[in-house]
Amino acid sequence: MSKKKLWLHGLLWWSLLFELASGASFYGDGFVQLKATESSDHNTLRIRFRTSSTNGLLFLAAGQTDYFLLELHAGRLQLKLDLGSGEQVLHSERGTQLNDLAWHSVEIRHVQHNVTLTVDKNSHTSVKMPGSHQDLNILDGLYVGGSGGLDKLYLPRNLIGFPRLHG
Repeated sequence: MSKKKLWLHGLLWWSLLFELASGASFYGDGFVQLKATESSDHNTLRIRFRTSSTNGLLFLAAGQTDYFLLELHAGRLQLKLDLGSGEQVLHSERGTQLNDLAWHSVEIRHVQHNVTLTVDKNSHTSVKMPGSHQDLNILDGLYVGGSGGLDKLYLPRNLIGFPRLHG
């Protein structure tokens, strides 16, 4: 499959997931799962949410060893990403609490080795992924609001879904 077709295919999966999850609210252990197998070196994730919870899973793209894990941790966004050459972690800016029940927009762009996290269109953090791998290989699906009991070594044991999330 050509890179252009692969990129378009990946974009369609991500779009489908958020069409599915748009306007969703999660209370307790609710989540959305999309069974997907995908590999791409160009990915964009855009979400809008509000919550009063300080911790919880927003989004997970799960592979065997590759992953893209976006969670709220102590009221700040934390993105953990591994393309096969080691984990990198991005955080939203210190001092900005995102569990204030206000609407927040998030965009994450992954283009080859470069990953950028943008919060509310004005806060940007970025990282260059290590090693030679640049594709995110998703084998175990896409998740919103929780991991559905998925058991992977890269998932923290105390990972919780959102007790209260509106997206």
